[in-house]
Amino acid sequence: MRYAPICFLLLIMTSSSRAQEDLKCYDQKLDFQNLQACVEREEKSYLGKYLCLIDHVGGIEYDNDYGKGDPYVGRIKPTEDRFFMEISEDSSISCSVIHQAPDDSCKIKYKMTYKSKNIFLREDGYSALIPATFHTSGGVMMIVAGGRFNGDYKYGWNSYVFDGRCEKIN
Repeated sequence: MRYAPICFLLLIMTSSSRAQEDLKCYDQKLDFQNLQACVEREEKSYLGKYLCLIDHVGGIEYDNDYGKGDPYVGRIKPTEDRFFMEISEDSSISCSVIHQAPDDSCKIKYKMTYKSKNIFLREDGYSALIPATFHTSGGVMMIVAGGRFNGDYKYGWNSYVFDGRCEKIN
C-alpha cells in the first residue's frame, strides 16, 4: 500500500506515446489529404477517460457572495487535487451553449465531463471545433497533447486560474 503514491506519480508523469506521435504530424510536410487524416487522428486521440492532478490554483475569493470586504488573493488549496474527466463526441447540443449562435444548425462536437468536488470543475465543458479547448458558463479549460491542462473559472465575485496534468486511463 505504501507504493500506491509512487505508482500514481509514475502514471501521471509518463506521457502518452500516441500524443507525442500526433505532435510530430505538424512538423512534417504533408499534403492536404494526409494532413486532414493526421488532424482527425489527433482529435480522436483526445477522446477517452483521464485521471488528472491539479498542480496549482490561484485566485481571488471574497468572504460573501456580494463581493464586499477584503478579498483573499493568492494560492488556493483545492477541495481535492485529483479528479476524473472524460472527453467524448456529442453532437446533440446546439453551439448556443458556449456562444451566441445565429441558429441551431451549429452543433457541439465534443463534451468534457468531470467527477470533481472543486468549484471550478463542476460544469460540463463543450467544444465546437477541437477536443482541446472546452467552454463552460464560467470559464475555459484547455488540455494539450501530452496531458497538461490549464483553465480559468469565474464563480460569482470569485475568480480562479488553475493548471495540472492528466494521464489517459483508457
